Amino acid sequence: MKREKELAKLREITEKTLEDVVGKMWELGKSFPDIAQYLILTEAEVEAAFMRYQHRFERGDRT
Repeated sequence: MKREKELAKLREITEKTLEDVVGKMWELGKSFPDIAQYLILTEAEVEAAFMRYQHRFERGDRT
């Protein structure tokens, strides 16, 4: 059970970090395909991370 909680926390940290990186790269003028190529992700994964980033930013939850 402890391991599952640790993995869940790591997943959350990873998702937020990805959202932050995608958001910052977008602010720097990079396109979703460029970001995807740089991060070795699909464009859909980049777009999903950006949407979560935007939602977090609008809520004021920048942690």
